[in-house]
Amino acid sequence: MEKTNRTGVLSRSNLVKTYNEWLLPFRTLVSGIMTENKNDYDQLAVDTLCTLNPHKLVLYRCIELVEEKLMQSTT
Repeated sequence: MEKTNRTGVLSRSNLVKTYNEWLLPFRTLVSGIMTENKNDYDQLAVDTLCTLNPHKLVLYRCIELVEEKLMQSTT
């Protein structure tokens, strides 16, 4: 199967923009919310952590994939 980038989504400029304008700020937001709630044991804090945890895992994987792709484009 041939890999194509017809939509331009994987262009270096789009990856850099997504990384800087979406992924890193979202990571900061999610990490901050999780940090604020990690020592609270009320139901809302527990629910918040349980809800954000899968999002955090997906977010970090997306960041890894973009970083890998950016590294490939510079070599």
